[in-house]
Amino acid sequence: MSGEELMNVGLIILNSDYNAKYLDGYFESLPGVKDDKPMIEGMLKDYIRYVFENVEDIGAKLADLKQEVDATLKGRKIGRLHFHFSGHGTRNQDPNQPEAKAGDFCLIGSGSSAKLIPGQKLKEELWKWNATKLTITFDCCRGEINLVEDSFS
Repeated sequence: MSGEELMNVGLIILNSDYNAKYLDGYFESLPGVKDDKPMIEGMLKDYIRYVFENVEDIGAKLADLKQEVDATLKGRKIGRLHFHFSGHGTRNQDPNQPEAKAGDFCLIGSGSSAKLIPGQKLKEELWKWNATKLTITFDCCRGEINLVEDSFS
């Protein structure tokens, strides 16, 4: 890469507020996610960081953000792209879920209109950023979920 300046970019999604209905219950809110923000920002202190809290549709957010990042970088390339997610994750159990097949590992968006994004689709979206290196960190469950009977909204 003959002297070309590579920029490191951090994409951080911190989902703590949940009241989305899923199957026969609701996801619990995750107040501890707010504690993750200073830690992950410190870890990525030398990166151009984009931090979002309580994102309902992670896939749409990434697509929109890519245009903004491209404009900010003004033709420079991404060296390392680090994607971090704190929030709920699950193996999809809903056969009617349009975004994911049963059993797919998914990240769960925040809010009452939360969308699932399968891990494979997330990786495909992040590869579109054409970074030299890609790091993904998840702070979430990756198994079956425990739902609560009432929304905590």
